[in-house]
Amino acid sequence: MYQRFIIWNLAQILILLLPVYAEAQSKAEPSVGDGTQELTGEKEPQAQLPHLTDVAQRNPTTSGVAKSAFIKSEDGKFKMAISGRMQVRGTYANSLRGDERVHESNFALERSRIGLSGHAYKKELAYKVQLAWDKGSVGLKDYFFDFELSPYLFLRAGQYKKPFSRQFIASSGKIKFVARAITHEKFGIGRDVGVMLHNGLTRKNGVEYAVGLFNGTGEIGQLRGAVEVDPVTGIGNITDGSISNVPDVMEPLLVARIGYSSSNLKGYEETDFVRGATRWGVSAAGQFAFDADNDDSSLCSFQLDAIAKRNGVSANAAVYAGFQQAGSSAFKRRLQEIGAHLEVGYLAWVKTEVALRYGFYSPRAEQTHTHELAAGVSYFWRKHSLKLTTDAVAYLNREVLANTHDLQIRTQAQFSF
Repeated sequence: MYQRFIIWNLAQILILLLPVYAEAQSKAEPSVGDGTQELTGEKEPQAQLPHLTDVAQRNPTTSGVAKSAFIKSEDGKFKMAISGRMQVRGTYANSLRGDERVHESNFALERSRIGLSGHAYKKELAYKVQLAWDKGSVGLKDYFFDFELSPYLFLRAGQYKKPFSRQFIASSGKIKFVARAITHEKFGIGRDVGVMLHNGLTRKNGVEYAVGLFNGTGEIGQLRGAVEVDPVTGIGNITDGSISNVPDVMEPLLVARIGYSSSNLKGYEETDFVRGATRWGVSAAGQFAFDADNDDSSLCSFQLDAIAKRNGVSANAAVYAGFQQAGSSAFKRRLQEIGAHLEVGYLAWVKTEVALRYGFYSPRAEQTHTHELAAGVSYFWRKHSLKLTTDAVAYLNREVLANTHDLQIRTQAQFSF
């Protein structure tokens, strides 16, 4: 694909240069019968071909390839880049159900994503769209705009990842293992619809911050309407209503994140491809629901995370705590769940990374934890754009989590552009 774009652009430049070159040649050649040069002995000045940069400025490129293929308007006010990611996963799992050991295996198109991003009207007004066809279902993952009010203040509105957990803010295509840790999808981690102020979250080193207000209902739509159930078959038919993630009564969720990262740290990519000096980052985040619907049930959660890299060695860790509302006041809470994870990896031979992970999760602090032990290896052809990852994950004390296998062995191929 890169060769095709390069050839196309070279051909375009050559076509633009042909008339300029012909004009220059015609000016350089003396007219027939003109004896001025012979009589005076002076040479007529030769016309110079314009520099390619000048040609490009007069005829701006409207398409090309940078990190991904893009098109843009000649004045630079509009730009759209297209990206895609596919993850094909094979899984073998076994678990003990009663006295019987159950074996399962399958292939899945775990993620199938197409994205559009760029800016419109001006470079300060950026946007992103991401559509998903994961495991046979269709959905909208992201659709938001980001308006740069100043170099230190951006306004984001739409549907996107809440600024809470580092392991979730990081793309699932840039992690060490086939899947995220056991703490993922707990503690209110996920996407939502709302507005947020930030200073370029994930894109800048130094101090980073983000604070946003969200619906509190998440990205997944729920059925709201009437259903008639057949008394014989038990099958329900939807007679009225629709599926929507817009709540009837807003349950405002305040999410805030603040952190610091050293220079040259890619804090939301877990592997250390740079293999440089020590780089590190730390962050804290919290979520608080105000129980606006007065159902005496709302969750708030907090987390601390850190990441460090040096000479191909990388490590990241996080601790979480969730608190459930206790009584009629949203400010009266009791501990509901805790969790943590630690991952360590080493990029051994430029294209191969080995990694280990430990994690645990408990619905309540006084109950038995579920422990997660994982080991994985990844081979990179073009970093995360083209890689193969295999891991093995064991879970202990499975009874705390429903439908969790005792052992999983997974292999996943990833292709992205």
